[in-house]
Amino acid sequence: MENTTRVNALLLPLVGMQVILPQSTVAEVTGTPEATPVSDVAPWLRGVFKWRAEQVALVSFETMAGAQGADRLTGGSRQRIAVLHGLEDIPGLMFYAIEIQSIPHPVDLERRMIVSNQAESTASAVVASNAVIGTQKVIVPDLQQIEHLIRDELQKL
Repeated sequence: MENTTRVNALLLPLVGMQVILPQSTVAEVTGTPEATPVSDVAPWLRGVFKWRAEQVALVSFETMAGAQGADRLTGGSRQRIAVLHGLEDIPGLMFYAIEIQSIPHPVDLERRMIVSNQAESTASAVVASNAVIGTQKVIVPDLQQIEHLIRDELQKL
């Protein structure tokens, strides 16, 4: 019998792109909170908000990745945030959140379903790779790099 690895994943709809993450990295998907803006930080750091007694940074992945036209969400009343578990054990960064356009779509993945998409190469430190799942182009984010960038910006506060 063939040894296959299955991963429960979520497709997160963003402005002009979709990000795929293991479902275990997402703590919660919720409505967009009132974030307190912060000044003198990178434009992708939208602000901070309280969630479950934690101070959580809200970021725009699209802006972080350098996508054109990524400065505004367009999902209207369907806009959400995905609160992610901090994976890097960085003090003060147990969780962080990214803006998303609407409710994520669950996907049950097998390794053979993911095809590398070198033609869509994104030159960004926060993109681990580009891929195609079925007919959908997706971005696999570099969560370690994202968390380090958030840490660096929060240290400016």
